Amino acid sequence: GIGRDYTAFTFSDPKTMRTVATMRTNTADTDAVCEITEHIMKNLFVKTIGVIERNSLGVILINYLLKNKLEHRLFYLVKEREAEKVVGKITVRRKSMVRVYGVDTTAESRELMFRHLFQIVSERPSLITCAQIQDEIRTLHRKKNGKIEHRPGFHDDQLMSWLIAVYADRHEQPVLQSLLAKVNS
Repeated sequence: GIGRDYTAFTFSDPKTMRTVATMRTNTADTDAVCEITEHIMKNLFVKTIGVIERNSLGVILINYLLKNKLEHRLFYLVKEREAEKVVGKITVRRKSMVRVYGVDTTAESRELMFRHLFQIVSERPSLITCAQIQDEIRTLHRKKNGKIEHRPGFHDDQLMSWLIAVYADRHEQPVLQSLLAKVNS
């Protein structure tokens, strides 16, 4: 690599959260990432749910997959959102329930992800079968501001892609299980 962050995918068994396949790149452009993901979901892992981080690339990827008819294969939550509409000189605000695809990585969700990681490492380390994820765990440290991340010169992208799926599994299991049931029926 050339030191840039990676775009990482981790494919996990939904029953155990053990990793079954990974992919990471720091050279593919956005279009290539979108096309590769579509190919993987349509041809290789045809009964999976994509749990995608809602970051800048993630939102582009989610929108691409929605346009390509894969909405039934994407993790989402139903959330209340406020929308504004300008009618003449009046701004009308309206709340409605909408599907929000992907997982937001906030300070709170990151903290929960790392709590899950520490619990898994302590209680069920055999779940961490991917050598890349194991290596990235070894590079973690807590910064002075309390944030846990990789040490300088290392990466945690593969680990984070797995932790996002673990987070969805642990915190939104009914939603995830419902989506998996639909895909596998």
